[in-house]
Amino acid sequence: MTIIAIQALMFWVPVVIILFAALPPRRAILAAFIGGWMFLPLLSINVQGLPAINKVSLTSIGCFLAVAALDGKTLFSFRPRLLDVPMLAWCLLPLASAHFNGMPLYDGASRAFAQVLQWGIPYLLGRLYFTDFAALREIAVALFIGGVIYVPFCIWEIRMSPQLHLQLYGTKASGMLRGSGLVLPGYRPNVFIVHGLMLGMFMLSATLSGFWLWRTKAVRTLFGLPVGLLVFGLWATTILCKNLSTIMFLHVGLAALVSVRWLRTSVLVGVLIISPAFYMLARASGAFTGDALVSFARLIEEARGDSLEFRLKAETAIIRRAMLKPVFGYGSDPTWRLHVDPDAEKAVVTDGLWIIHLGQGGLVWLAALVATFMIPPLLVWRRTPVGWWEHPMFAGVTGLTMLIICVMIDSLFNVTANLITLLVVGAVTSIIPQLRFPQRGGGSGGTGVARPAQSRWAALSTRRPQRQLNQPVHVREGTAV
Repeated sequence: MTIIAIQALMFWVPVVIILFAALPPRRAILAAFIGGWMFLPLLSINVQGLPAINKVSLTSIGCFLAVAALDGKTLFSFRPRLLDVPMLAWCLLPLASAHFNGMPLYDGASRAFAQVLQWGIPYLLGRLYFTDFAALREIAVALFIGGVIYVPFCIWEIRMSPQLHLQLYGTKASGMLRGSGLVLPGYRPNVFIVHGLMLGMFMLSATLSGFWLWRTKAVRTLFGLPVGLLVFGLWATTILCKNLSTIMFLHVGLAALVSVRWLRTSVLVGVLIISPAFYMLARASGAFTGDALVSFARLIEEARGDSLEFRLKAETAIIRRAMLKPVFGYGSDPTWRLHVDPDAEKAVVTDGLWIIHLGQGGLVWLAALVATFMIPPLLVWRRTPVGWWEHPMFAGVTGLTMLIICVMIDSLFNVTANLITLLVVGAVTSIIPQLRFPQRGGGSGGTGVARPAQSRWAALSTRRPQRQLNQPVHVREGTAV
């Protein structure tokens, strides 16, 4: 623990408030969230009975205080919707877990408060301020810019090893010499993010956002350079970060987005949305052992197959333990990580976000997690006609929707969701009521407009609309878009 790291955290809340005073709220939030995640130190100060004091909690507190002090009108104008129920449950269910496990109220309240800081406030800010198509495009642009700024830092650590955090803040971030199935040289970078897996997901977010902005021509130049050139450099740096899951999910997500135009259907996007739920169900029921995934990973590299096999064995042990308390889990009781077999090792290593929620909060908490990440992408996929997916006005909506899908799939094996991810989830949730397009079939659909005849739908869904980015879209009954 160095004085520079302590000072950086100590002054971050005032800096965030200054950002709100100097910038429009949207840009202040993006600067605080992305800038704090990229450059604040990996220092966590633990206080008994309170959430850890770190870059995540301080960023959430700083932004919330700034909104309350400088824009209270917007804060108190928030009206919850039915779509917000999963997030509310996700934040409050630690109270139920503590109650049903006979733990003190303050234990559940402390864990619930930590959930609010880490997930609830970022989601709320996304719901409050990123409520139109231009706002979601602004998030995508900010992520892209953040990734471009991070490229030289990543390249330096790929060559020199993860030591920037040590040189600036006096403590070393975790890092190791890591090749891949492509035998790429160098180190897996960390820069100022907690570990290489989370850095990989951040670079995936930036690359995916940049590619889709370029593909849809929503942004043509950045810093006076062609966006395509910057996207290529960002993509190459993401590959050199040597995170196999990031590389796979990035290309799967890009392929699914591009396929919408070429196949004239978004069915591949729909398959990706529901695939995490099927995986969890198959693993929890014992119908899928994961041997096929291990064999595939070993085709790429033997070490990757061994790592995946280790994780799947840990999952199996946690699932067996969790089914002893399937509804609300074990709460903060550490025995959720123990083997059911008393002769086995006392604890197992947990990696996936979903398996951690299953052990600590049971099926109810896991359902809240899945609903939070799955329902917004599912509704965007259901309500957006094929012809609109690549329109510049919708680049932020469709690109960020795919980002949520990639994070959810990655959460099957890692814990890489962060405050930026929840800001994106809140923003995509806010835009859903505005996706009022005519739907296939007869009668009145869930979007509040009449569903046109089949022939008219075919013409509409494959036609690219010609509208400006910031111009709102309104569809009235009986009129074409």
